[in-house]
Amino acid sequence: MRSELLLVLRIKGMASRTLLAEVLDELPDQLDEGLTRLVHAELVKESKLGLRLTPAGKDAADSVFWEQQTTLPPGLIDEVYASFEAVNTRCKTLVSQWQVREVDGETVPNDHSDAEYDQAIIDGIHAIYRAVKPALVGLAEALPRISAYPRRFERALEQIGAGDLRYLAAPMLESFHTVWFELHEELIRLSGRTRADEAAAGRAD
Repeated sequence: MRSELLLVLRIKGMASRTLLAEVLDELPDQLDEGLTRLVHAELVKESKLGLRLTPAGKDAADSVFWEQQTTLPPGLIDEVYASFEAVNTRCKTLVSQWQVREVDGETVPNDHSDAEYDQAIIDGIHAIYRAVKPALVGLAEALPRISAYPRRFERALEQIGAGDLRYLAAPMLESFHTVWFELHEELIRLSGRTRADEAAAGRAD
């Protein structure tokens, strides 16, 4: 659990205990002991805003990423990354269309009053998840903690299906787009790339 806490905080930057528990599918009090140890070890710092890694904590998390990267079967992460990239641009386009739309030649905020327009985007998001899920399942066989991503995607899609449209793109929730962004960060790190590499290649989110 220590490593998982470090990695989640490395990806998220900052998170509350409640959010960490949601990501890791644990009860908040089940994480207390591990978090307390990380704070005492000066790897994690807690404030009113939430928990974040110290510089030493970031180094520790990066070491875990490197160790996991070196234990993956040759070529696996590249295959998963290719599956992700095949639909990443489409995902970004759909999220943009969810946030704004064109009306009478003008770009305006999407007020979600057009159920047919919104449903087409939701259907597209489901299709993107179906496209990338097999690769994630395959990666999870080699790296079990990756199974959290399908669970998180499916939970966001369930919330959307139940009528809470915030779970498509709201940045402060475990929305589909939040999880997608964090999956991208995860794959960048596991593949040995950097955000700068992605930006240079035109693939930054």
